[in-house]
Amino acid sequence: MKKNKLFLLMAMALALVASSCGNQNIDINPNKTTHNDSYEERVDKTPLDAKTFKKDITEPFSIETLDGIYETITDDGGMVYKITESGLYSLKGALIHGRIEIDGDIDVLLELNGVKITNSYNAPIFAKKASSLKVRAMEDTYNEIIDERNQKESDNEAYGEAAIYAKCDLKISGRGSLVIEGGYNNAIASTDDLYIKNIILNATSIKNCLRGNDSVTIESGDIIAISKEADGIKSDNSDVSFKNNQHGSIHILGGTIYIDAFDDGIDSAYDVDIFKGVSLSIQTGHVEYSSKWDNTEGLSYKGIKASNGITIYGGTIKITSLGDSIHANGNVLIESISHGGLGDVTIHGGYIDIYSLDDGIHADGIFTINGGNISITNAIEGVEANIVNVNGGDMHILAKDDGINATYGKLNPVVNVTGGILDIMVFGGDVDGIDSNGSYIQEGGIVVSRAKVDDPNGKVLDVIGDIHMTKGTFIGIGSIMDYALDNKRFYDSSLWMDKGTYSIKNTNIKISMEEKLQGIYIASSDILKITKEDIEKVI
Repeated sequence: MKKNKLFLLMAMALALVASSCGNQNIDINPNKTTHNDSYEERVDKTPLDAKTFKKDITEPFSIETLDGIYETITDDGGMVYKITESGLYSLKGALIHGRIEIDGDIDVLLELNGVKITNSYNAPIFAKKASSLKVRAMEDTYNEIIDERNQKESDNEAYGEAAIYAKCDLKISGRGSLVIEGGYNNAIASTDDLYIKNIILNATSIKNCLRGNDSVTIESGDIIAISKEADGIKSDNSDVSFKNNQHGSIHILGGTIYIDAFDDGIDSAYDVDIFKGVSLSIQTGHVEYSSKWDNTEGLSYKGIKASNGITIYGGTIKITSLGDSIHANGNVLIESISHGGLGDVTIHGGYIDIYSLDDGIHADGIFTINGGNISITNAIEGVEANIVNVNGGDMHILAKDDGINATYGKLNPVVNVTGGILDIMVFGGDVDGIDSNGSYIQEGGIVVSRAKVDDPNGKVLDVIGDIHMTKGTFIGIGSIMDYALDNKRFYDSSLWMDKGTYSIKNTNIKISMEEKLQGIYIASSDILKITKEDIEKVI
């Protein structure tokens, strides 16, 4: 586990308008909304907490059904209500040291009308055999499902693996509130697909909070998920179903979600997809929750992790992680294809704030940003991938190692910039604003690379292969490179730029500095001529 001294976020801003092209004003600042995200407002929300709706549930337990059949039996776990026919079952009252058990090729809907179920012997709700199970918290009701067992020490198929455990598709929904405590293993788990909609849910678990072996889908709702020793949301199975459906993905379509996980916030066996309108906050690596300080082997503490790909279409996402904040693997076995996944991360929109004690974004394959606003306020490496594509959006990086690193992988490394804004600041020794172990190609966009380093090998741009620039603007400030880009307009290694705002005569370019740096390099297809005298401090 890497441990590094944290640097304070520096405000880095640059506004660029090339008068010859008539571009609109662009304010580069990770704390401000830019034109690129006008199609989706930033929404910072906190989920409703089901525990705030707490009501004492003391009336005797009852179960009612018009179309189903159940029987009552007693075992070491107390009173068991065993459901053996499809139907709707309405539950109410306190079932202490008891459980609901479903057994048969049946479809069951459990309506929670103010219910409390506790069990210290087995899963409080356990679908041992079923076609599907739906659990619905009814509107304006408060419900508790408490797994009081000691933490799991060995496997036993007779015991349910969660407070709500289904060996079938499982859907959790409703307009009420539901508190789950998974003291044995997981909070909610399905051996097939897990689907969540609308509900106000507070789930705490020893291991995984929300686990669907084949998939997890969250359509909406207010969700708080706290895992003391494992993952917040997890899928496991990456094979293909008999209907030719790929298993293993986690889809977050909507909702307000807070995850506090000791290990990974989201861990998918295949893909993770996050859509517009989602408000998601993730924290990982909180060791104060763990009762096993020395049992950290195999843990990665990542914010969002997938074995194939991660795609973010929108939403507001905040990640504070001990490991990489966003990580797509390319070397984990995918059962359906018998080899490692693509390892791609693609950002189409949204607002993503990252504070990582490792990499901000890591893709074993290709990282692409087409839109949205990414602010990486702390990281070892800001973005690391085999190929880095910057096609649009605003990306702001503060890193202790490289800001952007195109590293070795299945393909030849390259950094491609065709549009958008890329603003970088790096600190340290042999570190680079942009480090490509292959080529650097710029065909548009605005790149500002700032490097404050104490090693002559550190540069704003460091490339092993070819460098090619046809369009766009590149500004390097600080420890600048010793070779030229196409369209070079200005280079002065002795010029000091103090804290303040600078303008360039005969253009609308303004550069705001929050750190004193020496040396500036400008290459641009929009600026025809520039001299030292053209750079003036205005504020």
